Amino acid sequence: PNVIVVMNEAFADWAVDGDIKASAEYMPFYKSIKENAIKGYAHVSAFGGRTANSEYEFLTGMSMAFYPTGTVPFQHSMKHDMDSFTRQLEDLNYGGLDAVHPFKGSGYNRIDAYEKLGFDRFYTMDDFENPKLLRKYISDEADYEKLFELYEEHENSAEGKKGQPFYIFNVTMQNHGDYATGYDNLPITITSGIKDVPEGANRYLTLIKKSDEALEVLLDYFSDKEPTIVVFFGDHQPSMSDEFYEKLMAETADTQEKMVNRQKVPYMIWANYDISGTVDQIAGEGVDAENISLNYLSTLVTDTAGLPKTGFQLFLEEARQEIPVINAFYYIGKDGKVYTMGDESPYEDIIKKYRYFQY
Repeated sequence: PNVIVVMNEAFADWAVDGDIKASAEYMPFYKSIKENAIKGYAHVSAFGGRTANSEYEFLTGMSMAFYPTGTVPFQHSMKHDMDSFTRQLEDLNYGGLDAVHPFKGSGYNRIDAYEKLGFDRFYTMDDFENPKLLRKYISDEADYEKLFELYEEHENSAEGKKGQPFYIFNVTMQNHGDYATGYDNLPITITSGIKDVPEGANRYLTLIKKSDEALEVLLDYFSDKEPTIVVFFGDHQPSMSDEFYEKLMAETADTQEKMVNRQKVPYMIWANYDISGTVDQIAGEGVDAENISLNYLSTLVTDTAGLPKTGFQLFLEEARQEIPVINAFYYIGKDGKVYTMGDESPYEDIIKKYRYFQY
């Protein structure tokens, strides 16, 4: 199948943090998707920023758990070509191999990092002609129109006409902070669950509603195309004041639970064809698809697409059986307990093996 990956900037659901109610549902389409989809929460290593670390974990299967605090591998440690999901698909005769980010290409050293990860082309804001903006950023709607354009170019190429599948990796920009100013049409407002709501919070939820509407356009476009998988996930929760998050999580007394909730964002693997057997198989293997971390997500995509896994991905499957979630802040064992790196746990051997492989 074609593989379309969209990491949506700051796409998150504050309902995981606290009892929040809004004037209208802010992601109704996402929540309505039931068939031919694997959905849940990804526990990410970023919060309010460091988007590139979420990209890195998804594309490489590496975990930020084994990097020093404050590290951004795109900037600090990518000195040579690296194995990646992109190179894996290239080896499987995928075309496209494009990266799209509708902002400056220089951010997080992406131009160099994407080349080292195997992308053939990187499309930035300079490649968009008169795109629709929300606030000062290119909208998700305009972003997806670029994906459609690149897909159609591939389909009309000699490779596409021969049936070569298409792969693209897209990092959106629409919902980037800050949220204090720049957009005054706010049909979505927080109505309960938190006092003295900052306008920026209402603005953020309105942007999420716009992302949800654009997601419907994205899936509708690919619904009648050649077999296609769309992978969609947030990179982190949005940057808001500590005071706002304290109010949002006021009913949660457990410090550990607060830590975990702040790192959760929605993820989904959707197909335009029947993957019910794959969904059942994943559930039957005893792996909790409801919770995952981004270092495992491209392996789950590989499984869902029915593609052969790399040796490293076979290890990641083994690791995920024991440790369903691992990120820069904590890991969760199959016993359901939350651990931080250095804690005594039943999983120290698999953690050590993972650390060695990553090194």
